[in-house]
Amino acid sequence: FFSLETEPLSGREVMAEISGYASTMDAFTVTDPDPRGEALAAAALAAIEEAGLRPEDIDCAHLHETGTFKNALAETAAMRIIFGERYTKVPVFSLKGQPGHLIGACGALETLAVIDSIKNRRVLPTVNYEVPDPDVPLNIVRGAQLNLEVRNVLKMSAAFGGQNAALVFKRYGT
Repeated sequence: FFSLETEPLSGREVMAEISGYASTMDAFTVTDPDPRGEALAAAALAAIEEAGLRPEDIDCAHLHETGTFKNALAETAAMRIIFGERYTKVPVFSLKGQPGHLIGACGALETLAVIDSIKNRRVLPTVNYEVPDPDVPLNIVRGAQLNLEVRNVLKMSAAFGGQNAALVFKRYGT
């Protein structure tokens, strides 16, 4: 059963808002991301700008992170472009370690995780990530959640064919 909501939002809690969005295409290969991370970073920087923020205003990032070596290097390169020297300090997480890669549905589930981070002031751990890769010096939250005042989250996605998308979520009303 499907129904369209026609009532106003009064009396309901708004937890977050999408304040920035951008997408790019790198067309590096059909299945592999561009290892330089430039197009993914360009999407993220454009989304941050559209949100009226600067990279230093981002509290944490949800990475696409498929758990592959090529994806990890590409996202690390993108993080370096986006955050400069701060790229190893920004807390990052990915949800795919729990349910796996849900293909087209992963964006919806990951959005719920981002909203959870904002609402509950925490960065969820990346489950099943145990041994850090020295070539990926990111601040990947693992083991337990990180309690943090989360106001602004960058969510990045990368898909086959070189499609890149970035969203910036803000705590509602900030």
